[in-house]
Order: sequence, then structure tokens, then C-alpha cells
Amino acid sequence: MRRLMRIILAAIFWALLAQQSAFATGALFVRPLRSNQTYQTIWIKTYDASVTIQDQIAVTHVDQICFNETNDIVEATYIFPLPEGAVITELVYWLNGQRFVASIRERQAAQQAYDQRIRQLIDPALLQYLGDNLFKLNIAPINPKTDVRFEITYAELLAYEFGNVDYRFFLRTTGLSPRPLQRVTLNIAAATAKEFKSFTSPSHANSTGTQITQVTPSQYEVIFGDENFTPDRDFLLRIETKRESVDMNVITYTPVAADSFGVDSFYALWITPPDTIEAGETLARDLVFTADVSSSMEGERLVELKSALNSFLDHLNPADRFNLVTFGTNVVKFQPDLVPAEAAAIAAARAFVNGLSALGLTNIDGALQASLQQSFRDATSNNLIFLTDGYPTWGELNVNAIVDSAAARNQHNVRIFPFGIGEDVSKPLLIALARA
Repeated sequence: MRRLMRIILAAIFWALLAQQSAFATGALFVRPLRSNQTYQTIWIKTYDASVTIQDQIAVTHVDQICFNETNDIVEATYIFPLPEGAVITELVYWLNGQRFVASIRERQAAQQAYDQRIRQLIDPALLQYLGDNLFKLNIAPINPKTDVRFEITYAELLAYEFGNVDYRFFLRTTGLSPRPLQRVTLNIAAATAKEFKSFTSPSHANSTGTQITQVTPSQYEVIFGDENFTPDRDFLLRIETKRESVDMNVITYTPVAADSFGVDSFYALWITPPDTIEAGETLARDLVFTADVSSSMEGERLVELKSALNSFLDHLNPADRFNLVTFGTNVVKFQPDLVPAEAAAIAAARAFVNGLSALGLTNIDGALQASLQQSFRDATSNNLIFLTDGYPTWGELNVNAIVDSAAARNQHNVRIFPFGIGEDVSKPLLIALARA
């Protein structure tokens, strides 16, 4: 019965987290020590952060204070997310007047250590990686009417997409603090080896609470602050730099003993294109747009699919060749083979796209076979854009067999770009196809 009660309480706790699946900042959940009561959020008193951005490398330091307003000695679980790909470099916390440094451990070993220490009433801290870059820190005991302070430092490589680099600071605390925060501050210092072309915040424009200042053409400062405040959205910074040629950057790192993840050195390399490319510099492309039109695509998904395909047609160049392949139970091609991207062919392709309807099962293997059998050339950039909303339900159903078959048929170094539509896609299949 006790085990069942623990499972029910755990389910309630994680259900609370699931309701906050889009939550941003860290939150502290507490309950009386050694009790089976439901975890409750406690007041996030202050939330301060400083950020340095150098080109595409961002280092964020968060300083957060929570306050145990209860009259009980409590045990706590601190849940906090990190941006995708970010890595913790340090986590320090202050509890009952003492400073502690948390360490990263495997989840099972960490939980065993916590269970052992909680029985001894020693202040334990352990940091567990929960997946999807969500972390959990268990702490006990916390005295009544006391602060708990956390300092987290993490680093991330910011993604470059369509000329922009976005930095998102997890700021939203809606539903995670029973009272407004006494103080919220964010200071960002950004620099680039080039010059900034634009530097804006789509989420927080210049106001009495936000100040964006250009220090030099290659340096900006951002200051955000408020008091007695409940942030209802994250802070998003959008950066664009001037790029006159292809830029290539590399960073290397050799672990030290404190890192606890091996001794092998590693590196990160990223290449960004220039802002503009002359017509004579572009490479001719052979492109196949392969689209799922099975019955599950009916409704909004089909509307989104048609919009995407029409957008692809908008971006064809005169030197390109293309074709459209659609599939349900059967596979239907716009043309038997690749055709030049001439005005008449593009107009006919639009009519083909706009006339699509959703019907049939999902024959992914057949669609890939038809797509890879097109007459791709050796001196072109060969690309297959693959769009689907689900799992294979007709023909070959085994994901590994589908991927192996696609790799064997890919005789012209065709790059496959899979896109999922909706929430029920087979992520393992899409990831494996991208690597095929």
C-alpha cells in the first residue's frame, strides 16, 4: 500500500510538471520532510542573470533565490530546464547558511545516494539529468522561513538559421511561484568579430523595463529588469551579423578531471554562408519533394503541406531540375522524371499541389524508392525533401529496413531532409533518414 501511495504521489508531482511542460525558469517544489504529501511550489523571491555572447557562443549565469515560507522543515526538488544542446558548467547552492556544489551523476546512483542521505538528515545535493535537457536537484532538509539560493552556469552554441542567431533566456515563471518575484534582472553583453547587422528582441522591445544599447558596431548591451513581477514569457534576442564571405569557426576542448566525462579532446566546427550570393556562384540543384498524402494528412496537415510545397516551388532557380512525389498506399509522381525549373513546369506543379487530397495508407518505403530512382546528376547538388506525419503502415514497416534500403538506393549522394508534420511522427525514422 505504501509503495502504491508513493507511485500515486509521484504521478501527481510529475503531472504538475507536465501541466507546466512549456515552463521556462527553474522552480522549487517542497513538502514536509519524510512525508507523503503532494509537492507544492514555493516563492521564487529573486531571479537575476548575466549573459555573455561571443558570436555564436553564449554563457549564461543564473542567480535565483527561493524562500520557504512554511513553518515546516521540508525536503525539496529543484527542477530546471536548459536550452537544447546547452551544458552545465557549474551549479552552486546555499542552504541553511552553508554553500554546496552539486555534482552530476547517473540517475539511479544519484537517487540511491539521496535516499541514503535523507535518512541520515544530512544536507544532500545531487544533480540528475532527466532527458530533454531537464535537470533535477534534490535537497533536504530546508529549515522553515529560510532562503535557498541557486547559481547555475551553462554554455551553449547558438543555432544559425536563415541569417539569424537567436538567444532565448528562460524567464517565464507563470504558475511556478505563488507570489510575484521581488526582483527580476537580465544583463547581456554581446560581441562579434564582424559587425552586427541587426540586434533586436522580438519578445521585449525597448521600454522602461528593457534597454538595448549599441556600444560599438560589434558590441551591444541589453538590460532588462522589473520588480513585484511575474514574467509571462521568455526573453528572446535575435542577432544578425554582416557576412561578406563564408565564415568558418572552430572551438576545441580537452576535458580535465573535474569534468567527469572522459579524457578525449573534441571540437565543434560551424560554417555560415555570406549574406548575398551572386547568380554565377550558385550551384545547380536536382530536387525531389516527396510528400505524404495518406488519410491521416486530412485537414490542417494537408493545408500546411500544400503551403510548404508551394513555398519550395517559389525558391527554385532557373538552373534547377525538380519533381514532386506523393504517396499514400500508392506512389504518384508529378512527372516521370526530373524536369527543368521553367515557368510552365512550375505552374503545372502548383496545379498538381493544389489538387492534392488525402487518401490511403502510408507507403514510406515505396515513396523513397521512387524518389531515389530519379535521374540525379553527378555535378549538381542533389536533395530529397521528405515530408510525412506518421509511421509506415503499408509496404515495408520495419524502420531499419526502410533506412537500409534508402541508403542502398542512394547512388548519387542525395541529401535527404526529412520533415515531420504534426506530433505523431516517427522521430527515429526521420533522424535515421537524415543520416542515411
